[in-house]
This record gives sequence, structure tokens and C-alpha cells, in this order.
Amino acid sequence: MQVDIHALQSFAQSTSRVASDIGNHDVSSPFADSDGSLPGTGFDGVNRRALDAAMAGYRNVALRLGEVARLAGGANTHYVVAETDFVKQLGAMDVEP
Repeated sequence: MQVDIHALQSFAQSTSRVASDIGNHDVSSPFADSDGSLPGTGFDGVNRRALDAAMAGYRNVALRLGEVARLAGGANTHYVVAETDFVKQLGAMDVEP
């Protein structure tokens, strides 16, 4: 499989920006706004766990995209990869080809 190196570099830059935006996104506001809204119900504990899960999800997506950007940005010459290697790379990221 041959890849247009300029398209790959552009993809890497765009993906890096998106990863940064996702990693810097503040998801805490709705959780903070609802904290304490149902006293005596145990909601606050559930709310905090939900915030932790949301933050972990955003962080993991940002890390995965950052890794994709790093790999794509590492190619600075003509990039050729065999289809079988490409499928292996996708498999390593838990992506179905």
C-alpha cells in the first residue's frame, strides 16, 4: 500500500490537534453542577465515579489519537507498507480492518 506522504503529514497534524483538544476538554462542569443536588441519596458518590469514568474516557481517546498522530508523523519520506503489515498494525490497536 502506498501512502501520499503529504496527506499523511497533514493527517498527523490534524490528529495531533484533535488529540490535544480532547485531552484539554473539561468535562467536569455538569458533574460539579449536579454535585450535592440529591442529599442523602448516595448520588454524590455515583456522580464522582461517573466524572472519573468520563475523564478516563476522554484521556484514553486523546492518548490513542496522540499515538496515531505520532506514528503517522514519523514518516518523512515515501511511505510504503504491505497490506498484511497494515492489518497487523490495526489489530495492535484493536481496530477491525
